[in-house]
Amino acid sequence: MSHRTLPHLFIGSLLFIGMTLTSSCVKTVCDNTCTYAYDGACDDGGSGSSFSVCDCGTDCYDCGERKKGLGAASTCN
Repeated sequence: MSHRTLPHLFIGSLLFIGMTLTSSCVKTVCDNTCTYAYDGACDDGGSGSSFSVCDCGTDCYDCGERKKGLGAASTCN
């Protein structure tokens, strides 16, 4: 009986892994709640930023719209 359950669990794990790699785990963030927004320097620590003193996407005026990974893929681009 366990030989039928094991493949099902394995397939379920593969599906979960596949889900974590899709674009549905990325959200667009863009607001100006950073203390240093509107100062001419990108401060959110993402790609091309000058500083890393604010959360991803919170210095939109200076950095532009960001794509933020969720969970294990928590990158800021």
